[in-house]
Amino acid sequence: MSKLLHTAWWLIASRRTSLALLAAAGPGQAMDLARTHAGEIHLLLADVVMPEMNGVELCRHIRSAPLPHYIYVILLTSRNAEHDLLEGMDAAADDFLTKPIPDQHLVSSVAVRAERARMLSALMVQDSLTGLLKHAMIKEQLVQELSRAKRTQS
Repeated sequence: MSKLLHTAWWLIASRRTSLALLAAAGPGQAMDLARTHAGEIHLLLADVVMPEMNGVELCRHIRSAPLPHYIYVILLTSRNAEHDLLEGMDAAADDFLTKPIPDQHLVSSVAVRAERARMLSALMVQDSLTGLLKHAMIKEQLVQELSRAKRTQS
């Protein structure tokens, strides 16, 4: 498994044709990326054992943050004790992958979960029958457009 997984939290933006990876050097940067790339980030891949803040704590921060959409959280762990899994589930982690994990398995697992997260986000924003924005998204778009109009005075 790549050493990169041990040095960063990974935020993954799922697009129809590809995945974009954003690496965060620490928990603060991971939260900043989740906020600044709000519409793009669909998945967070975090190791349970990390310096500063572990993956479970970061998951709790993601879940308590007022983000405009849901971020699917996958925790990587070499632990397989039931207590550790229950702690992650209590923090609302969506999935767990056990290390060591072959690189191709990791890539495939993340790609499938990122696509699922992107599709769920789209369902939360648009009505599946009409394709129109849902009420909450219409209100959010209206606030953004009013803000933009005030800034540009148009």
